[in-house]
Amino acid sequence: MSGFYFAEREFFVSNGRYFKLRDGSADTSPTIPADFPLQLMDVIEPDKTHEEDAVTSFEIVERLSEDISPKTLLPKKMLVRLSWKNDSVEVLTFTFWNNGETRDVFVASEEPWVLKFELPRTEPAVRNNCKNEWEIYSKNDAFRAILPKCHGYGELQFQGRDYSALLVDQVSMTLAKAVQKLHIQAFSPMGGNLIQTWIMRTVEQMLYASCKARYYLRDWHTQNLAFNEDGELKLIDWAGHKLDRFPPPKERMAAAMNRFIQHLPGPHTWTREDVPQYSDVELQHIAEWKTYMQDITDAVKHWWMGLVIPVDADLASLTTGLADAIANILSALEKVPSSGSIDDPAVPAGRGATLSSSSSSCHFPTQSVQRDLAVIEGAHLMPGQSPQLLRVLLGAARRQIEYAS
Repeated sequence: MSGFYFAEREFFVSNGRYFKLRDGSADTSPTIPADFPLQLMDVIEPDKTHEEDAVTSFEIVERLSEDISPKTLLPKKMLVRLSWKNDSVEVLTFTFWNNGETRDVFVASEEPWVLKFELPRTEPAVRNNCKNEWEIYSKNDAFRAILPKCHGYGELQFQGRDYSALLVDQVSMTLAKAVQKLHIQAFSPMGGNLIQTWIMRTVEQMLYASCKARYYLRDWHTQNLAFNEDGELKLIDWAGHKLDRFPPPKERMAAAMNRFIQHLPGPHTWTREDVPQYSDVELQHIAEWKTYMQDITDAVKHWWMGLVIPVDADLASLTTGLADAIANILSALEKVPSSGSIDDPAVPAGRGATLSSSSSSCHFPTQSVQRDLAVIEGAHLMPGQSPQLLRVLLGAARRQIEYAS
């Protein structure tokens, strides 16, 4: 193949000038030969099949509230017209639900969807997180498996402002909210089991995204991770992630893991306004959980610091480290003897985990998880809590049993 070329080089050498090589000789060639042929990489072409039923445009047709959302200044309740690619049109009520750093999220009244809105920025640096997430989703590569389903992206105007919008499936509960609900309960073997399960699910997804999907990860904190009703853990804010085959897997997942470790001990969504709604006993549980979560986080940090090249087999050592940390907490609380075995009903699932020779992934003993499942189904874990939370816990427990089978 021909070498690199720039216009000035040929002009210089044609006028009697030359370039000096390392050995001192003159080089008057008009081009520089390439060091080696250009290596072509496989390119993942966007898959447009999912767009057959996608929303092609959004229009805010009526404001139903005088209150405004914090990031986009949109009405906290409004009617939005959705125009679909199949020429169907529907008008739905969307109500403000939550917000991130730059976006507001609205939940649909009649469908299991949320609509993300943003005021895109063009300077000093371009920022359009909704469009970026839609483009990542549209690649239809391995990374999409950990994302909620997207139904369409659009740009619109409202009251003189330009907005971008992304319609996605609603998730049942963020990991931060699930942890918050758990922390008002006394620490128990089942609580330790659930925390261990959630951490393992998160790290398992990180390994998948960085090693198999080969994405450079970022910002995997507990409010950006959420369960659907089947107990699957999804990444609900994935702006800024990018396909990058060249860095080693640990480097690709470092930013996500560091962010996860930073947020894992809490506080999660605790605010001063939250405190009055809890009893003195629940506040005591919250304070105790902070100490326990620091010990559990230290176990994750220790595992991460000792990791060289992350592979599925490394999940076994993380499981053991978490199980030991949780067993030590329970032992200190005189819940279980420090020498407990995996057959002890109070020992959390994962203690004594073995490595499957067929799948090279960590397997959990199912006995403890099945006991937990029965307790959750009986609503003994969180009496009086919402059915939504119980569905999330049931889904997570069932998926752990499937994973161990």
